[in-house]
Amino acid sequence: MASPDDHVDGYAEQTGEIVAEPVFTVIAPPESTFRHRPYLIGLALLTVVCVAGGATLLAVGMTHHSTQLRGVMSSKKDYFEDSEVARLLMKEGLRVQVTDSRGAQNITKGQRPSHYDFVMPSGQVVGQTVVEYWGGNSTIPFTSPLVVVGFRDYVNGLVLGKAAEPQRSAQPQGADLYYYLDMTAFVELSVKGTRWRELGVPSDNRIRAYAPDACKSYSGAAYLGLVSGVLSRNGEPPVWNPVTKQGTVPDAAARIAPWWESGGLPDEGLSDKFFSHEGPTFAPLAVVYEHQFLNHQMRHVEQYGSPDLTRVVLYPSRHHHTEPWIVAFTENGNRLLDLLRTNRDLRRRAAEIGFRPMDPQQGELTLADALAARGLSMPSINSSDSRTELPNRPALAELIKEVTRCRESGIPW
Repeated sequence: MASPDDHVDGYAEQTGEIVAEPVFTVIAPPESTFRHRPYLIGLALLTVVCVAGGATLLAVGMTHHSTQLRGVMSSKKDYFEDSEVARLLMKEGLRVQVTDSRGAQNITKGQRPSHYDFVMPSGQVVGQTVVEYWGGNSTIPFTSPLVVVGFRDYVNGLVLGKAAEPQRSAQPQGADLYYYLDMTAFVELSVKGTRWRELGVPSDNRIRAYAPDACKSYSGAAYLGLVSGVLSRNGEPPVWNPVTKQGTVPDAAARIAPWWESGGLPDEGLSDKFFSHEGPTFAPLAVVYEHQFLNHQMRHVEQYGSPDLTRVVLYPSRHHHTEPWIVAFTENGNRLLDLLRTNRDLRRRAAEIGFRPMDPQQGELTLADALAARGLSMPSINSSDSRTELPNRPALAELIKEVTRCRESGIPW
């Protein structure tokens, strides 16, 4: 039997062609990517990351399944809506859901405050009322004085009119941001109907500071209380006996009402609009809290490298140092109270937002420290003739009813 080679040779002989032996090329199989050293290293690192990440996700997952607290508040929601505060509370296993009351006075209307884990009225008058009627444990984590903010050109007019003066000892470099406001001189200018153009400001509007609705906003109610002392016959806050229905409130209200009605605004708070691009056309002077102005300036420095020189703050000679009470009704609410009182990181963040932490401990970051870190000085509250009195609660409630249009609502807290 012929072999395959015989057939090849025979074909060659018959054709006379030279036939080369077939050549076989061995092709190496594709090398697995896992045989490359870099990939092995990458795989090892990926494994480590996955293990570590899993542990982290487990920890985060535990935090995310932690307790959610429900709280109601007004202007002090700035604190709990801060992302860093939320992160710090998450570390402690707490999440806070904020309900905006649209004014501190509304905290005691509608749903009972004790239906929440905690409430945080903007000032002590409402806080005291909550504790008296609904109980709960309370603390004051920080304070924020009532102030008047204004645009520089208008405040320069007040300086010309002897109603304001710069705080020369507490200014950032190259600018006056902090002023004292002589409440008596300022209110007299306003009541007389003095117009801005008379003080060199190109505006035909009357001089006044716009305040929030005193029926809803604690800042509006407190500012009305400060003004009442200026316009009362004896220069003292009016008094009122709710039992005998006697006191000096009606006389003070009659003096204030015509002037107040043209200066009050229906808004619960004015800071958002004042610090927006609408500010110059919205209100040249507005009543807000100190932390709102200082927080705006610190964020402006962080973003632009310098303070906002178009907006300044005035500290009234008759001032009110607001103390926002936080009142807890549940076990978790009490835990939040303890954290706000003792957690150094949460207290530090309060200062960085513009609040004045209560009873700072040695080594803690204060508001002055937070401002200094951004090239800003610490403002002074008191001028040489500062006064701090507000009418007591019955007198302030009666004053609001007499002066404003919320009489149907009764006592506003």
